[in-house]
Amino acid sequence: MAEVNDAICLGGDPRGEELVGSTAASYPFNKPSADVVLRTGDKVDFQVRKAILEEASPMFTAMFSLPQPTHGPIVEPQDSAPAVIPVAESSTVLDALLRMCYPVAAPKFSTLAEVVLVLSAANKYQMYDIVAALTELWAVLAEDRPLQAYALAIIHNLEDAASSAAKIYLHHTLPGPYFDDLENITGAAYHRLIQYREECVWVALAATKDLGWLKASDYPWIICKTCPSANRIRLTSFGNQRDVLPSGPFQHHLNRLEILLKQRPCRIAVEDPAARSELVSDMTGCRRCKWGYQSSVAEFNARLADMVESGVSKVVLGIGRK
Repeated sequence: MAEVNDAICLGGDPRGEELVGSTAASYPFNKPSADVVLRTGDKVDFQVRKAILEEASPMFTAMFSLPQPTHGPIVEPQDSAPAVIPVAESSTVLDALLRMCYPVAAPKFSTLAEVVLVLSAANKYQMYDIVAALTELWAVLAEDRPLQAYALAIIHNLEDAASSAAKIYLHHTLPGPYFDDLENITGAAYHRLIQYREECVWVALAATKDLGWLKASDYPWIICKTCPSANRIRLTSFGNQRDVLPSGPFQHHLNRLEILLKQRPCRIAVEDPAARSELVSDMTGCRRCKWGYQSSVAEFNARLADMVESGVSKVVLGIGRK
């Protein structure tokens, strides 16, 4: 129960003194029929219904089941007026959060900074459906600004959001643009992000080294006696894994993919259209490779991309203090 009390009392007067000078929130949080008032850190009163809060948040359910204290930040009702509960959130954040609980139009977010404050509040009040919805939006907005998303998530202790941002950062080359939010995380937090990326690079490159899942019969152009490479690779041939000499074009393709995966250790690198075009172009230079095999290049790249994605998905971002 201490967790419940700590969550709702943030921003309240610990001496239980009467809170004055507040203003009313906008519709629909200004109805006198409400049975509880949430007073924000900037002194705006949101008149809300307990039933709606209880449906959205098990923390509010637990809080409303507690006997009201005789002293503390909850302002006792006067003449049957609803109790006033101080909360730490600003009126802007609480308005957005409550609109996601009420049967009204959902708020619109355009920046990561807007989302992170509401996501942090939803996480604190255990509003899991709202957390899930905001996490999806977070991933969309983070696609263009993964470094900022990572920094904001670390600042607000949002582990899932930080992990999501770190994964999206793999889609981009280093170092990425600068954001002021990076000034508010520690070197250790940034080091963990780079360490995570390096582990993903290692795993992604391993997928190009161990090709035992490949059957030579599925891709005849991988082994070509007309244009052999000087380096052997391991793949499955005649039911057994063995070292073989791949075709020159295939070896060159693997070399290109290794360079791309070092820059972006994710399936996006494997699916790079330029790399595929270069492979097809190389194959046309061999009288054996150029006949009928180009169509399977896309299939091979898709399978390799799946292997890269599967391996990288198992790498875990270390989360510590910000």
